[in-house]
Amino acid sequence: MEKIDTIYIDETNDVEANIYQDESAESPRDWDNMGTIYYKHRDYTLGEHELTAGSIEDYMRQIADNEGFAEAQNDDEVSDENIEKWIEKHLIIKPIYIYDHSGITISTGAFSCPWDSGQCGYIVAKKGAEEMTDEGIDKCLEQEIKTFDEYLRGDVYGYQIMVDGDETDSCWGYFGYDYCIEEATSALKHEWKRVEAEQKEGKQLSKEAQA
Repeated sequence: MEKIDTIYIDETNDVEANIYQDESAESPRDWDNMGTIYYKHRDYTLGEHELTAGSIEDYMRQIADNEGFAEAQNDDEVSDENIEKWIEKHLIIKPIYIYDHSGITISTGAFSCPWDSGQCGYIVAKKGAEEMTDEGIDKCLEQEIKTFDEYLRGDVYGYQIMVDGDETDSCWGYFGYDYCIEEATSALKHEWKRVEAEQKEGKQLSKEAQA
């Protein structure tokens, strides 16, 4: 495991936080998410459900059926128009795009490169989920894709607090480098105060013993 960075409070003292890439991070798609990802890609698993049909209309029917459309309709009511109306009433859907070049990154907005990018699926949630507004759900889905993108890019980290070469604390699974640095710095300051207090106590005891 290769160290990425080291943080010090005081470089003259051997108390430091070492930053590493978390190579064993849990996929955020294994969490309790609001959204469900439907994807289509021949090389990567990018969500919970793979789209097997061919046209956009077929994709929408597959999504609608999986989200409850089939149970809510009579056979004679199944049409592309009715599916579209049902989706508009019941679901919030955001497109997912992928850029695949020396690694992959995903977004709910299209990438500028016409050769190595394109749409790869959708993230879907039911309207009114957790009593949230449509705007709130939309932001939640946006954040879920951002977090999943960090996972796919390996932008997940952990830290180890070291005192005189010995590990005293560690934590892993921070999505985003800046977030890890922020948390590691906070933990390091806490550890530094503990070490500083012990050093002061040791000096006081030494003085008392010499008196």
